[in-house]
Amino acid sequence: MAPGRPKKHMTMEEKQQAVREKSRRFYEKKKEEVRRKRRERYRADVKSRLQALADEERKQSNKPRDPKLRERLARMSLEDALEKSKETFKDFDDYIQGSPKSFVTLVCERYLERFPDCPESALEIVNMYTKKVSRYQDILRKHQNEILNLVGIGDDYYEVEKLVKQVLEVILWLDDIYGAALESQSVGERFRKKAFEFMH
Repeated sequence: MAPGRPKKHMTMEEKQQAVREKSRRFYEKKKEEVRRKRRERYRADVKSRLQALADEERKQSNKPRDPKLRERLARMSLEDALEKSKETFKDFDDYIQGSPKSFVTLVCERYLERFPDCPESALEIVNMYTKKVSRYQDILRKHQNEILNLVGIGDDYYEVEKLVKQVLEVILWLDDIYGAALESQSVGERFRKKAFEFMH
């Protein structure tokens, strides 16, 4: 018997399940685009509100300055810096797939795979990953400095500092591998003996 048309989802439960599956597949396919557009919408909204407040302040330029208005501008800029910091850390966490130790282990394994044939190329692998992770730290530091300029050292500053330290820890672990390789130490032996800091 020749195959007929695919079975239609007849029951309400089957229809709902089909819709959920379709939505899940779409989101998995488009999640990066969806996330990017969400960030763009948020930033556009913040920019619009900041511009509106700035216009309002300019209109009042011939009148006594409103400290509450300046405070609102600072608060919105602060919220934007905090939001961007969280977005940057989320991108970092996605890059290392949510596991710093597993990520550094993978880098070390890739170094060891390449080392016998081309030591210089193996070293460049570690350097490449270190530069990539360092960029996340640089962006976080930039937003942290914005917070420092806006409100000084306080809870918001330390909130971002916690994120910076988590990224820095991964950089130090990668530097440990890179340093061992430069000093002609046996990276493979240290890896097998679990002598690297990230393995403790």
